[in-house]
Amino acid sequence: MLAILASLVIAGAGVAALVAVAATWHGQLGAIRQLLADARALEQADALDLDRAFLARLIDSPLATAAPATPALPPLVRSTVRRPSPRPAAGVVTKATRRAAA
Repeated sequence: MLAILASLVIAGAGVAALVAVAATWHGQLGAIRQLLADARALEQADALDLDRAFLARLIDSPLATAAPATPALPPLVRSTVRRPSPRPAAGVVTKATRRAAA
């Protein structure tokens, strides 16, 4: 009896999930249609090559000519290594005994 009840509960949950998916699909049908229409419009624009023609027009414009580049500076060579902080002396070892907190 318990197995039949569990099976009915699982089947009911599955039906409820399908109803929720169908309700969401029905509620968003207008947005889905708009998305598909936008995808078709983008495919047609790509087929007509409008975006590539626009980019070619931008590249051919006189404003797109680059200014001459400045000559590169020679690299700086340093003979010494600079460290951000001095190193401690090699012979100094600090071992302090610690007291327990009161």
